[in-house]
Amino acid sequence: MTDARNEDATSSVPIGALLGKPVPLLGDWAGAAALAAGPIWVLIAMAYWRYANSRYQGAGG
Repeated sequence: MTDARNEDATSSVPIGALLGKPVPLLGDWAGAAALAAGPIWVLIAMAYWRYANSRYQGAGG
């Protein structure tokens, strides 16, 4: 039985961009998207961390 997916495509955008493999939906923008995704996720994580810490209630220990 053969797989219906494109065997040349990869499921990881950064690895696909580094290896020069086609990345579905992103095409030539895959490298730039992979580079931009890291800092964007860091900013999202920092914002959530600050939000969660501002609402933290300790157990009193």
